[in-house]
Amino acid sequence: MIMQKKNTKKMLTFCNVFFCKDNLVRDVFIVITAIGLVALFNINYHKLSYRPPNEISQLESGVITDLAAQIENVAENPTLDTTNWKTYQTRWYGFELKYPENWNKPLLKSATRAVKWEYRYEFRKSEAEENNPYIGFDVVVYNVSNIKELSNTDEFPTLKSEELKDQGHCQAIEGHLGENEEYPAEQIYISLNDECYNSAFFYTLTRDNYIYNFIPVTADKQDQNLRVEKEIIDNFQEFVAAASTIRLIDIKRPKSIPTKPKITAPHPAASTKKDALGRRVCDKKNDRPSNSNQKKRKHLDMECCLDPDEYPNPHCYYPPDKYRKYLK
Repeated sequence: MIMQKKNTKKMLTFCNVFFCKDNLVRDVFIVITAIGLVALFNINYHKLSYRPPNEISQLESGVITDLAAQIENVAENPTLDTTNWKTYQTRWYGFELKYPENWNKPLLKSATRAVKWEYRYEFRKSEAEENNPYIGFDVVVYNVSNIKELSNTDEFPTLKSEELKDQGHCQAIEGHLGENEEYPAEQIYISLNDECYNSAFFYTLTRDNYIYNFIPVTADKQDQNLRVEKEIIDNFQEFVAAASTIRLIDIKRPKSIPTKPKITAPHPAASTKKDALGRRVCDKKNDRPSNSNQKKRKHLDMECCLDPDEYPNPHCYYPPDKYRKYLK
């Protein structure tokens, strides 16, 4: 009973303090401020704790599924200045691109019987970089008449196993490719997590009778997984920047000069003389072809003094004003 009286007394004291007429304005301000702070806390808490379903799935899986968007962002906002880069151009295959000014001069390789490609251009760094597996990139040229289509090139993604050929979702590769339309070249991208195809990352161009594949190269060419991971953005921005400079130009090839036929006729007699131009000519001052005995069997001229019954010797020079009618 005594405790109940004490509590009743405290309650009356609280009400007298907070709800008396003298303190009414102060009490209303305190209550409104407290309610506002609680509401603001709840709003911020929900904003910080909410994540869209797509974002949650990406973070939980730990996989970057939008590499193509990252590469596109690099293309639109390049971090490398290519102004002073060297320009390589080939009229034979009709393309040009830029590469870093401190890299080695491109190495050109012709195909052997064991490969599908026709020509390979190797662009390499002058020095290897520590903790960076990328040493350069290649432009590989294929002849369409030999390989028929892009899917037959060495760089194109392949199925992880033969059993996947019969599975419907693996039969069409288009749904597995990530492409970037911001580049002159088409991007071919298969992620590491693709359930059907082996990972791949390169750019490609097609014109007339040629396919050009633009591929990154690592020190260990067997380690192809690095081609599709985020490290290609962090460690090899030169590849992405160079890819944005590739363009096709007109193919211009020099006309082939026919080889001169090999002369197999015997040389004239050593007694023949040479003129000022080094040509072998007749050494007879009073040579008269029309007075030659025309009843002989026709034979090769060995003196550079052509007669009606002789064949011109290809090692001799016969002045047209004197031998014209015999040279027909």
